[in-house]
Amino acid sequence: MRNFDSLGCWGFVDVVRDDPTNNVPDTIFSKLGLQLHRRDQHPLGILKNTIYDYFDTNYSNKFDKFDELCPIVSVKQVKFFNL
Repeated sequence: MRNFDSLGCWGFVDVVRDDPTNNVPDTIFSKLGLQLHRRDQHPLGILKNTIYDYFDTNYSNKFDKFDELCPIVSVKQVKFFNL
């Protein structure tokens, strides 16, 4: 059990790291909480800003931006959104 409050999650989240349905490698898991997508010079930040700029330019005020969602997604959430 790990506290992900700094990631925008509420309370504690159980992450089963050795389950075959978990497709997140330890190298990615270890980066949770670093907020790399919010660093303008990091590749993830550059990609995010490029996407934001594209939608702001081509579809002004038609899409909302969500930048503070919990990065941990359960199987139930994925099935709910048909992803």
